[in-house]
Amino acid sequence: MASSSRTSPSASPVLCASFNQDNSWFSVGTKDGFKLFDARTGRLCFERAVGAFNIVEMLFSTNLLAIVGAGEQPSLSPRKLCLFNTLTGSALRELNFLTSIVAVRLNRKRLIVVLRDKTYIYDLNSLVILETIDTVPNNKGLCAFSPGSESCYLALPASTTKGSVLIYNTVALQSVCQIDAHRSPLVAMIFSSSGTYLATASQQGTIIRVHLVSQATESYSFRRGTYPSTIYSLSFGPCADVPEVLVATSSSGSLHAFLLGPAIKQSCVLFQQIDAHRSPLVAMIFSSSGTYLATASQQGTIIRVHLVSQATESYSFRRGTYPSTIYSLSFGPCADVPEVLVATSSSGSLHAFLLGPAIKQRRKPNRVIGSLIPDTLSDAFDHAYHHILHNVVPACVKSHVRIHSIDNISSAPEVSGFRASIFIITRNGYFREYSLNVTKSNECSWSLEREVNLLDTVSNDPN
Repeated sequence: MASSSRTSPSASPVLCASFNQDNSWFSVGTKDGFKLFDARTGRLCFERAVGAFNIVEMLFSTNLLAIVGAGEQPSLSPRKLCLFNTLTGSALRELNFLTSIVAVRLNRKRLIVVLRDKTYIYDLNSLVILETIDTVPNNKGLCAFSPGSESCYLALPASTTKGSVLIYNTVALQSVCQIDAHRSPLVAMIFSSSGTYLATASQQGTIIRVHLVSQATESYSFRRGTYPSTIYSLSFGPCADVPEVLVATSSSGSLHAFLLGPAIKQSCVLFQQIDAHRSPLVAMIFSSSGTYLATASQQGTIIRVHLVSQATESYSFRRGTYPSTIYSLSFGPCADVPEVLVATSSSGSLHAFLLGPAIKQRRKPNRVIGSLIPDTLSDAFDHAYHHILHNVVPACVKSHVRIHSIDNISSAPEVSGFRASIFIITRNGYFREYSLNVTKSNECSWSLEREVNLLDTVSNDPN
C-alpha cells in the first residue's frame, strides 16, 4: 500500500478496505482506526479513532461490524474480536481468545470465530456462545461458511494428513458428516450461495470435487490435470439451486471451468480447462449472471473475456504494450451482455473496454478456449473500443474498483449511449467516483464526480 509519493505498501496507514455486499457502503481500516462511508454519496457516516485494525467487515448494510485489531496497541490484540454497533458507537461484545484469530465468518444468524485449534459458534442475535469445536491445527484459517440463514453449514478441515472435511450444522449444532474428500490435505473449499454444495481441493491439486451436503455424497469429480498444481481459489456460479459452473485457478497459470448444471449432471466430466494466458493469473471476475468471465495474467498486457457456456473467447483487449499488474476487474451490472469492463492497474490508469450491443457486431469471433494462446501478431485488437483514463491512481498503489450502475442515455438519437458510474478505493487513502459516458458512435468522455480523502475526512456525527 503506497502513498502518492510511492511509499512502500507496508508504510501506508490504510490496512484494509472493502465494499459491502451490494457496493453501497465501504469500510476502511487504518493505523488510527476505522471509517465507514456511504459509497453513493461519499459521506463519512462513522469513524472510530482508537488504533490499528486488520479486519473491518460490515454485515450487509446493518449497524454491525466485526473488527479485529492489528496488535499494535495492547487494547487491540489480534486475539480479541469486537462486535461493534455503529448506531450506539459502542461494543456489543468483546470476545477474547487464548490465541490469534485466524478467520471470522458471519451471516444473519451465526458468528464463526476460527482459531488455530478451536472454532467457536455464536448466536449473532444474542451473542451467546453456542458451541466450541476442537479442530486439527488450522494455522491458515481454512474454512467455509454458507452465507444463507437457512442451511448455516460450516466446513472445517478434519485432518492434517488427508483431505477430510467436517460439515457442521450451526443451527442444529450437530455434525452433519465427515467427508474424506481427498488423499492429501485440503487447501481450498467453498460453499455454493445456498449452502447446497461444497467444493474442495487438496494440496495435490489434480482433482476437484463437489459434494452435495444434505446427502453427504460426491456429485461431481473433475480432473484439473495430470501433474500436481496448487489450487489458489474456487468459486461457484451465482445460481442458488444448481450452480451452472465452478471455476478454479492454480499455480500452473490456467483457469479451469467445470459445468455443474442439469445438462451434465449424469456425466460428471471435465467441462473445460481454459489456458487463458501464458503467465499465471492475477485477477478474474464473473459477470453478474455468470455468463462471462474476465481474466488477466501477471503480464497484464492482455485482458480476455470468455463465454462460459460455450467455453469460447468473446473478447480480447490489449491493456497496453508494457507489463503492468492488474489490481481489479469489474463488469457492468447488465445480466445479458455487460456494456463495459473496467480494470485498474499498477500503472495508475483506469481502463474501460466496451462489450455492449454497440460493438457486438465488431467483436472478435469466438475461438475454442483450448487454443486461446495465439501468436502475437495474429491477435486482433480494436483500439477504438479501448478507453483509458490515465493517472487515476499513483503507480504501484493497489486499488479496488466496482461498477455501481449503468444508465442509458437517450436524450437524442445522435447522442444515445450509456453512462457508467465507477467507484474506486485506493490504498493510499482516496475514494473516487468517475462517470464514463459513451455515445452510440463510440465517442467517450470521462468526468470525476467526487473525490474523498478517506484519511482526512472527519464525521459530523457526534457518535
